[in-house]
Amino acid sequence: MSKQLTEGQIRAVITELGERHVKLTGSMVRRELRRRCGSPGGVSRVYRLLQEFQKTAGNRDHDDLAAENAELQIRLRAATDRAQRAEQREETHQARWAMEVDSLRQQLRDALAERRLVPQLQDQILELRRTIHKLANPSEEPPVE
Repeated sequence: MSKQLTEGQIRAVITELGERHVKLTGSMVRRELRRRCGSPGGVSRVYRLLQEFQKTAGNRDHDDLAAENAELQIRLRAATDRAQRAEQREETHQARWAMEVDSLRQQLRDALAERRLVPQLQDQILELRRTIHKLANPSEEPPVE
């Protein structure tokens, strides 16, 4: 004569096996019940309790997924905000350096234009020296430089 198992014993085995196995079957539960308690339990009762467990586990999984989804949405928004701030900083940085480079290019153009004037200005200075020397010493020849 087989030993009568309580629903609590069967549920305990189902819960424990459910935590270890992704796909829990009635035969797995009955095999474990036989090993632990010496009786596999009634087929219909084991399958009914297994089905109840799977429904509640499914609801629990759904709730867990909903919570995880909400958390992932929050993390996504935070990551998106960080990315937008980083993009704004990069744009500001690029604009600043573009202005700096433009300023340096303009300074270089100005310096090159001034450098082209140097020989002309040197010639003017020489000519003015000669004129001053001629005016200061009308009888002498101007020095050659």
